[in-house]
Amino acid sequence: MGKFIHNKAFTVMLNFLLIMLYIFIALLMVGVILSMMGRQVFILQTPQGTFEQATYAESAFNSMPSFYVTLPVEIRITTNNSLDFTVQIGLVLMQLITNIFIAGKILFLIFFIRNIRKKIVFNGKNVKFLLICGAFQSFSAIVVPLIMLLICGIVNQYSDNHMSVTAGQGILSSLFSSIVFMIAAYIIYYGLHLGKDYTLQTKK
Repeated sequence: MGKFIHNKAFTVMLNFLLIMLYIFIALLMVGVILSMMGRQVFILQTPQGTFEQATYAESAFNSMPSFYVTLPVEIRITTNNSLDFTVQIGLVLMQLITNIFIAGKILFLIFFIRNIRKKIVFNGKNVKFLLICGAFQSFSAIVVPLIMLLICGIVNQYSDNHMSVTAGQGILSSLFSSIVFMIAAYIIYYGLHLGKDYTLQTKK
């Protein structure tokens, strides 16, 4: 294990992974900006028909913008006239909430990988980082869809349009990922205390 951690190829792989995670966080920020610009894709139902890839920024709903962002849920908006700005606020809030939870998980994963790169493996901070990653993943699976439904309810109260969201498709996979994080945290926790027990026995 020690030889593998000290291997240069392993360090290069960790550095590459960190760069990818930093890029992913930057893309999440770009996604929020695109959403604020009205370039978030949703399904629009109008008297003229259903548009599968509509955006708030495009008046011609049958044309896709060059740059756009989507959510891992199906958002459906029904209108008889034009789209209200309240709908746009709801879309931005959904994108922001989703990206905050994803960025939070990635941020603590970065902290964990940076510790591994420093050859710090069996450490209490690593246990905490992985547990927080698992918590973010669980909240993303359970709490975020509920927040989206709440946003839809508030938007529908103040808008002439009707917004609905179909969430929950990826709950099982997200919960499984959170379990993986927690198992990894337990393994490090067990290794940390095993090392302490071994040190105490050696001293005796």
